[in-house]
Amino acid sequence: VSAGIAATCGLAWYQRNSVSSFLKTSTNNSNACHTMIHMDINKTMIMSDAVQGIGLRHAINTILADRGCFGTVFDIDSVNEPLVNENDVDLKEQAIGNKIWIPKYICTDDDQSLAESGTVNQPPLITYGDFVRAAIPYTNHAVDPKLKQKRLELRSQFTDIGHVGQQYKSVVDSLCAKLDDQWIMPAFWNLIDFLYARSQQNKQKTFSIVFRTFGTDLWDVVKVYNQYCSEKGYAELVIDWSDPNTHGVFVHDHNELYLVVGTVEIEERFLRVRDGMTREWINSVDRLAFYRNKGNVRIYKGYDEIYQQMAKKNMAVTDDYTYWALHNEKSEYGKVFIIDQKDNSTHPLFFDDCGSYVLNI
Repeated sequence: VSAGIAATCGLAWYQRNSVSSFLKTSTNNSNACHTMIHMDINKTMIMSDAVQGIGLRHAINTILADRGCFGTVFDIDSVNEPLVNENDVDLKEQAIGNKIWIPKYICTDDDQSLAESGTVNQPPLITYGDFVRAAIPYTNHAVDPKLKQKRLELRSQFTDIGHVGQQYKSVVDSLCAKLDDQWIMPAFWNLIDFLYARSQQNKQKTFSIVFRTFGTDLWDVVKVYNQYCSEKGYAELVIDWSDPNTHGVFVHDHNELYLVVGTVEIEERFLRVRDGMTREWINSVDRLAFYRNKGNVRIYKGYDEIYQQMAKKNMAVTDDYTYWALHNEKSEYGKVFIIDQKDNSTHPLFFDDCGSYVLNI
């Protein structure tokens, strides 16, 4: 699993090298293999999130805070004198509760500091994003929209003037300048071109793309993707919205997983967490009733049926945000990544900016 755009920007060298190794291995391997790419959209393939209301600069700030910048945490009471960084920002004023995060470094390709973190000579290092999440925990084991917004504000303004990560502002300025006219990351198009060229050289090396999102950008992303594929002559990669098998939505209903194909719509009351929603409530309501009343849809139940339906297809899929949010955004309740260990002919990969949160592979 790769951390998406973090790899693209060179902010997570370990994930990028893992993907590089896979591409070399899969290219040199002569056996038939279908590469199935699950591609998250927001902050992985595009540097924005319409639902959260963040654009390019805020998205890069968030990625730096979550993935690229490490520091140490102290009790504010243990620091007796003013603590001012190189930009004259008083870090004490940036404390959350009685905790203060002090920046130490930003990851680079040759930086081995993480390997020394937590040793006798080096106190534990954590990202600013992890510090914020620990300092502003959710209550009742579910997402609190107000606390989530506060977390996002701190992370999305991480390098802004007067904030704790201001010393890294030049990094954000540089990335914004390079990506200013790019809505979809150039690395994504490079990946599509590479995989298509490989499939033309070796007909046994096929691939498919499954777009996955909690957000609202699916239609726009697929439109640009289809246009690119049409212009490049990749007709077989185009996602045809008139074919119900090319798009769907994941739904959790009474502790079972379903894939509804023929629509990407989430019932309005389940779009986002609202007051009064609980995990007990969402596990008790009939969420499939909304789809049974729709025409031209089919419902698949369970991992086996869903895997077979999605296998070797180019698709656009909406994931079940509210179910994840009501379970405290824990990985095991997030985007489902189904792998059939008996299917040796398929190599699934998932690109997601939250890839490092994955548990129970």
